[in-house]
Parts: sequence; structure tokens; C-alpha cells
Amino acid sequence: MNPAGCNRPWLICAVSFFAVVVVGLALMVHAIPTQSGLNSVEDKQRISSHVLDISNGNPAKNVRLVSFKYNESTKKWVELAETETDENGRVYSVHPGLALDTGIFKITFHTEEYYQALNQTTFYPQVDVVFRVTDPNLKLHVPLTLSNYGYSTYKGQ
Repeated sequence: MNPAGCNRPWLICAVSFFAVVVVGLALMVHAIPTQSGLNSVEDKQRISSHVLDISNGNPAKNVRLVSFKYNESTKKWVELAETETDENGRVYSVHPGLALDTGIFKITFHTEEYYQALNQTTFYPQVDVVFRVTDPNLKLHVPLTLSNYGYSTYKGQ
């Protein structure tokens, strides 16, 4: 069976899907707007995100994100903040007002809520992206390209 109900030969479907992913990634690499009122240290010490819905060809607006930091002592996740993507699918900081330090972090993207608002279903009710911060002085970017039945992420800056 071909992916996502594609009625063309398998190879054409695969190449088409790859092209959509490449276009989505290309859209995500342009500069992230800076928020006024932050000094250069606050601007650098943050984790931002961007969610693109490649199945619908739009930025994914109003996606709820919850950020966590792993506590090595208790072996539990500690919630940092809850944020939501803007009209352009962006979140300027997933931990607003909190200093960034080293450690293991997680962002939970609540994708089922997003697709329900579009009257669509998704295979992934949420996407958890876990990553390590080794230098808190860098601005990190954790983008998510999303479709109803797949997702991709990478380390951006």
C-alpha cells in the first residue's frame, strides 16, 4: 500500500513526500525573529521552536508545547513552561522567563489537539522531543515538521 493514500506508484509517492519534507525544511531555516525588549544574553540563552504542518502546507498555529527538564537526582521530569505556537507556527522561547542551563530537556508537542481543531486525525497524539543542552550560552532551535502520520526534527540555532 502506498503512503498516505497516494494512488501513484510507490517510488513516485516516496519522491513526492521527500520533496514536501525538503520544502518544509527550507521554510524553517530562515531567521527567527527576535523579540523586542530582551538583552543579548537573554536572546541567546533560549530554546525556540517552529512547527510546520507539511500535510496541509501551513505553519501549525496554536499547537500547545510543554517543556520539561530532567532532574538527575529524582529521575523525574520537571515541567518548565507551557507555550503555544503563534500564527507563523513559532514559539520564541519554550521556557519564557527561565534561565537556560545544561541538562536533558524535553518538549512535548500536543499534536492531537492541533489536528482535532482541523477536524483531522493523527497517528501521533503527541510528539516528545528529548535533547541535551551542553552549552547554555547558545540559542537553540528545535523545529518540528509534522504530518498526520509522521514527523521530523533536528537541531537548529
